[in-house]
Amino acid sequence: MSSIYGIYSIKSPAINETLSKRIDDITSWWQPDSSFQYVNQTILLGQQNMHSHKHVLLEEDVIFKHPSELKIVSDARIDNREDLIRELRCQHDISNSELILLLYIKYGKTCAQKLIGAFSFAIWDSKNETLVCARDQMGVKPFCYYYKDGIFAFGTQKKSLLAIPNINKTPDWRYIMNSMSGIGIPKGATAYSHIKHLAPGHILIVKNKELQLHQYWELDIRSELSYKNEDNYIEEFNTLFKEAIRCRIDGTNTFASHLSGGLDSSGITSVGHQLAKNNSSILKVLSYNVIEDYKDEDKKIEENLKAFDLVNYLNAESIFTNVNKPIERSMYDMIKHEVLCCDGRSRSNNINTEFEIQAEAKQQNASVLLSGFAGDELVTSFCRPFYLEYFDKGRWIKYFTAKKKSRHLFKDKLRAFIPALISTLLPSTSKYLIAKYSKERYKNHQYRGESILLNKDYFNATPELRSMLEPEYFPQAHDEFPTSLKAYQRNHICRPHTYRRMESEQLGGKYWHVDYRYPMTDIRLLQFMISIPMEQKISEDMSRRIFRIAMKDYLPDSIRLRDMKHAGHLKPLATINQNPKRKELYDFVQALKTTRSAPFLELEMVEEWIKSKKSVFSLYRWMIFAQLGYEGKLDFNLN
Repeated sequence: MSSIYGIYSIKSPAINETLSKRIDDITSWWQPDSSFQYVNQTILLGQQNMHSHKHVLLEEDVIFKHPSELKIVSDARIDNREDLIRELRCQHDISNSELILLLYIKYGKTCAQKLIGAFSFAIWDSKNETLVCARDQMGVKPFCYYYKDGIFAFGTQKKSLLAIPNINKTPDWRYIMNSMSGIGIPKGATAYSHIKHLAPGHILIVKNKELQLHQYWELDIRSELSYKNEDNYIEEFNTLFKEAIRCRIDGTNTFASHLSGGLDSSGITSVGHQLAKNNSSILKVLSYNVIEDYKDEDKKIEENLKAFDLVNYLNAESIFTNVNKPIERSMYDMIKHEVLCCDGRSRSNNINTEFEIQAEAKQQNASVLLSGFAGDELVTSFCRPFYLEYFDKGRWIKYFTAKKKSRHLFKDKLRAFIPALISTLLPSTSKYLIAKYSKERYKNHQYRGESILLNKDYFNATPELRSMLEPEYFPQAHDEFPTSLKAYQRNHICRPHTYRRMESEQLGGKYWHVDYRYPMTDIRLLQFMISIPMEQKISEDMSRRIFRIAMKDYLPDSIRLRDMKHAGHLKPLATINQNPKRKELYDFVQALKTTRSAPFLELEMVEEWIKSKKSVFSLYRWMIFAQLGYEGKLDFNLN
């Protein structure tokens, strides 16, 4: 795990030691094990490392001692190292940064296509005065950038950019309003108008005062795999699944798995347990849960209790920790923590949800935490619109008559058929149809501008902000209406929710020196799953079919064959013990009144809300942006 950052002063030399030290100091809030910088008047490159792998110790040598004129910083875990080393005919004892640099020397800007793993990197080519930046295919590693007034800056943390004096900190209210509702946010957007996310699977080139964006990877939805024997599918799946886990623990002596009790985390924990025994490494199993004999009358945490089934099945009591005691913090402490880690609101998953798990991983010296996240998105997808596969192949009778283990009914098939047909016959309508579908889906979540918490005078002060009170923007990850199961699954796994949650957890993990890793986002496994026949994914009697069959020797049937996911909670202990500590939040509002750093809120109403018996957690999201204003990270001044 690393943090990287940099500045390219395009217009005129503007970089000095004072600036470079300021950025390094602010970026290193998480107390990295080592850091280094390359600085001249035009370019600044910086990298901060956690020494979780022996190859990390070689990173600094690359930027100062490499014989080429190229400079690189990277936060990278390369899963196909051995294949690349053979192809490049280089020594085995080589850092990931140097490996990427050698690929760039050979392949130029297409080098990212050769990489498998999780990575963000930036290469400075002084000879051509070009900065080349890239982000991994699934967006596991964060990467944001800023370009204004002749300054291009980048970083895996926004605070590296915010440390630059006079940087424009104008808020992006479209992003803020949409994030309040869960509608979705504009592609590449952040809470800052001039700070953007580099999209997963993209490369960014800065040359001749211009920014060039190129997509270098996407799941191939036209690829089809067909084996003669069904056992071949199971065998190949097991090979890829085990490799996805092995790559993420390679070189790590002690690692942990977050066991929720669901199918994904259980499979990863069981296979990880076996790999640990074979490699003389140590797996720690961590679970958010209540006590084992907890009486769950309301079935709110039914799935979580399955964690005990797996631990008993593996005889793994000695490595199992049931994290069932909250770390006492006020709601305001949670707000400050989220802003510290993410410089804003974490999207899709509140990083405080994982707080106790991360603390326990740190306590047990586990620098890597395996997560089952993103399994539902493709690898263990329920394939509810399975019938789209029949539509894609023109099998109309099968489309309406085929029965699979799906919650979708005939009315769902009929509802999907008409727009899919229109989109196929008239491709120009595809973008309109998906926007219409999106708007319909989110109609009950649309943000309402009449919220009593908002200061209407602030928004009515300018036409631009006045329009934000009734947002009508419904962004999509893809512009084409899905007319096949593969297209639907591709859209699902690659939607912003996936990479924004991983990004948030990566940033939150820095606080504890814990590196999140996601076997279910391995692109080799994803491409295999999207390419196999639909019948291998779902049948009349079994959803998530191939995974259930493949896990026969790894999971108890109480988990493996569990019919449907009826209930579960990311953090069941939170349902038992909630302590918002209103006084700290009330004092914060008094400070906001004094500093006038959150003019968008009607603070008197917020104050009354805190004094009332209403849940203060409904204020949480707005308080994140108030904290940004209080710390001077966002400038809400309309002047």
